[in-house]
Amino acid sequence: MAVFKAGAAVGQNYVQHHSSRDSILMAIHRQIDLLKLAGGEENINRINHILQSVADADTTYLPAVLEYAEFLKYHDAKRSIKYYLIYQRGNVGSVHSYIDGLVLLSDAYHRLRMYDKNEELIKQALELINKDKARASMSEDYLFASAKLYSQASMLYFSTNRYADAENSAEKSLNAYKLLSEIDSLEYMADYGQALKIAGDNYRELKKFDKAKECLFSAFDKYQRLYAENARTYCAKFGWTSAAIGMLYKRTAEYEN
Repeated sequence: MAVFKAGAAVGQNYVQHHSSRDSILMAIHRQIDLLKLAGGEENINRINHILQSVADADTTYLPAVLEYAEFLKYHDAKRSIKYYLIYQRGNVGSVHSYIDGLVLLSDAYHRLRMYDKNEELIKQALELINKDKARASMSEDYLFASAKLYSQASMLYFSTNRYADAENSAEKSLNAYKLLSEIDSLEYMADYGQALKIAGDNYRELKKFDKAKECLFSAFDKYQRLYAENARTYCAKFGWTSAAIGMLYKRTAEYEN
């Protein structure tokens, strides 16, 4: 209970001591780390209370809004929409950042299987990318936005049985990530790994096992390297990728028999 009270107090103090935001946020995350280590549903609820307090205290501070949205994505996907919307509407500093907000919001709708809303946002983002293809192919920020966008589009198309479009979008995403990895392999490694896993899962279900194996083992290699550097952060994704490879071998054996 002491940890919870301290964390809640930090959330309230955020408003009163806006000038020392960084130090307060560091204190918040220390409290959250303690709660995560303690585990259990009660502590998840406490983390929820702290993050919501901070996000609601100043909805113009988008990193806190996004952090809470990302937390809700795994604990209350429907409620996450509200905070992704706040983030998306406020994230207008540049075209690529606006596209990033659209992609995050579209992913939230995809998780809820609200594919019409999902597709509406994907189309809006694609229009923005296609308006300036030259910049999208040259700018690192645009390239990253397009990589995430095409990966999200591939998930939508696969979920709505448009498999050729899903493959085409996956290839565009992976090509963009390949270029980004040549700029800074470590910076984009986690996102590249996620795009590879998504593509690998889709290829597996389409019984394109060679492509699935290539993508999933590449994702495994990236997450293995990240796990070695920071096991706590990448444990889950490393585990999910390992499980996906196991599922690939199972599906391959079933198909061959």
